[in-house]
Amino acid sequence: MTRKEKLLIEIYRLKNMIAEVEGNPRINLEQLQQTPQFDREAKNSREYRLKEQIESLKQTYQNIVEQKSQDDCREAYYATPEGAAHKARLEETIKKKVAERKEMSRQTTESVENRIRQLLGAHWGVKYFDRGILCIGVIDLNNSCSEQRKFIFGQEITIRYEEQDYWSDAERFGSDCNGAGSFSMQGGSTIGERAMFYVGIGKLYGDSETVEWLRITMRDYNRAFDRFRQEMNSLRFELSTPISKEEAR
Repeated sequence: MTRKEKLLIEIYRLKNMIAEVEGNPRINLEQLQQTPQFDREAKNSREYRLKEQIESLKQTYQNIVEQKSQDDCREAYYATPEGAAHKARLEETIKKKVAERKEMSRQTTESVENRIRQLLGAHWGVKYFDRGILCIGVIDLNNSCSEQRKFIFGQEITIRYEEQDYWSDAERFGSDCNGAGSFSMQGGSTIGERAMFYVGIGKLYGDSETVEWLRITMRDYNRAFDRFRQEMNSLRFELSTPISKEEAR
């Protein structure tokens, strides 16, 4: 047997070890060595590539064994009365946190929309709001209903906020909107007109009090969202890697 054939056999041996841990079918190595495909694979392979693959499979096998051990310990712990109670508490806490997050988003969106409408009119609304991004626009009243609200194409503005920008570490609070194209210099008083959209945009930019309120609101929402994400990461980690009282001691 050549060196490359020996290395290739080692690769398939490691793959069998991984398959056994994962509960998958294994390859018959004796039959494999008798096939033309094995001869071609060994012949066309480079020795250093085979060695690299062996090291990678060894690491993969080690990781899978460690993960299975953790999974087995977790399931054994959750099968105990103490573990079952611990799991139930964690799952209930996660459920409450998710509900709190949704309610926070709903209340903030409603607050932002009310503030925008007070300034620009009831035909404006929030199209999208999440961490760091707010999109407002003119509602297409003729094609909207209580179940589904539509916005007039091209009559939206996106506002973005980051307390610490990734590139500069400085606060970033900016906006962008779609190009207006050409529109009449006359009018600007009818909902749906491009001119009226830009009248609203100018009114928003010119109201420093509302602009500052939006900045503070988006900042506070981002901070709350980041706290929620940290709490959820911690809870989910504890759920996947619980520690019993005996282990903690």
